[in-house]
Amino acid sequence: MIFLFYSSLFVTFGIVLIDSQSQDRMYNCISEGTNKLCVRPEVTGVRGDDVILPCLFTHEEGNLTKDLSLLLSQAPYEEPSSGIKELIYISKTNHVHRSFKGRLEPVGKPSEGNGSVRIRDLKMEDEGTYTCSFQYKNRGKTYVLATRKGNETKLRVNVRPRVVDLRIEFMNDNTSSRLFCKAEAKPSPKVTWLNPKQHLVDASEVLVDKNVPNKLQIISILNITGETPSGSYSCLVENKYGRARRHIFYKGLKYEITLHVIVGWSAILILYLLSIFAFGSCIYKKKCKMIRSIKGTIHLKEPKETRMMFAGMCHQMNNLGPSSGSCDNTDFDIHNVDCVYAVVQM
Repeated sequence: MIFLFYSSLFVTFGIVLIDSQSQDRMYNCISEGTNKLCVRPEVTGVRGDDVILPCLFTHEEGNLTKDLSLLLSQAPYEEPSSGIKELIYISKTNHVHRSFKGRLEPVGKPSEGNGSVRIRDLKMEDEGTYTCSFQYKNRGKTYVLATRKGNETKLRVNVRPRVVDLRIEFMNDNTSSRLFCKAEAKPSPKVTWLNPKQHLVDASEVLVDKNVPNKLQIISILNITGETPSGSYSCLVENKYGRARRHIFYKGLKYEITLHVIVGWSAILILYLLSIFAFGSCIYKKKCKMIRSIKGTIHLKEPKETRMMFAGMCHQMNNLGPSSGSCDNTDFDIHNVDCVYAVVQM
């Protein structure tokens, strides 16, 4: 019986020891007296999903540690050594940073030492280094126990594959074109092209879009020539978190060249017609402005001066051909004159 008791005690103690060692490997812990703070060194989530950041504060029962509250800060992943940290959560006042509003919530009770939090609907901006701190009182004094540099939690946000853009680009030499596939995924995905017979086709180029942070977007290009068969081509993107696939129909190089030429000449024709319309409109406006100016000048003259002026103009016109009457007594109606090309100032 005694042997069995000690054997059972040894087994139980061994299991506890193994569990303790396993937990130490999973967590980074720091101690201060009888107080201990443990966090996960690295947590990985997927954009759009939820993730939990564990933070556990333990202390011996019966000590004077009380009034526990959690302080959670974040530093950008791109500049973890800059020292810039943003306080994103305070459990005592339930303060949540605006960028985490409606997305961050406690999992346990910080007042009991469980400072784990859940972040919902992960975004790329959530990626970074998180510092877990516990504020507490002991013998009337306020203390803070926080994870130190190098022991924080690093949150990495990965991305399921998604095809952002798939199109046909016509080359300038009029002899070839290419299929252009832009996708986003993290970690870097494998990009595969399938021809109309669903056979694998090697991509001509695979590039990383440097304008997008975190190397999130890649570009795969498949060059096609006159010998490339027409039909449905597929761009397949996959990583450990899933796969994405989109199709595009290629009608052949001759069709693409014809379409390109038609679109080009149509654009030129439209521009030409617009330029003619604009030029004609400009000439019309200038002519109308000149007519209104001349008529306004005529109305400013006295009746006698107006008759003399028109008599002179009629006299000139009579000299151009036979006339049955004298122009001196001609009663000329100004409003019936559509266009006057000269005005004699009297």
